[in-house]
Amino acid sequence: MVFPLFAPSLERAYSRDVDALRELLFRGSCDAISRYEYAMLRLVLLADPVVSWAVPQLIRDCSTLQQFESVAGDRFSSRLAREESLAEQFQPLIAWVQGGSVGRAYSNRQAA
Repeated sequence: MVFPLFAPSLERAYSRDVDALRELLFRGSCDAISRYEYAMLRLVLLADPVVSWAVPQLIRDCSTLQQFESVAGDRFSSRLAREESLAEQFQPLIAWVQGGSVGRAYSNRQAA
């Protein structure tokens, strides 16, 4: 995890956290380390209103990795459907951390 106060830009400060969370969710592991990692990454991203708006709703709704896995298992019919949906839901956040405009990323999220 990166502490935003010490980063040259807020977007770059969150880039590693966003990538780590995406990889964790695509991996689908629910071991103790993954559960801790999910909790910490979720906390960091939701704690800052500058970035929390772009966190996918499913992550905002699921406070634990076990809860996320349970909801995702019910919601998606296949692993491919899960990956496609997660990729789409992460787009506003990825656009923002890659230096895209917050307004453009937000309007893309609203249109979805």
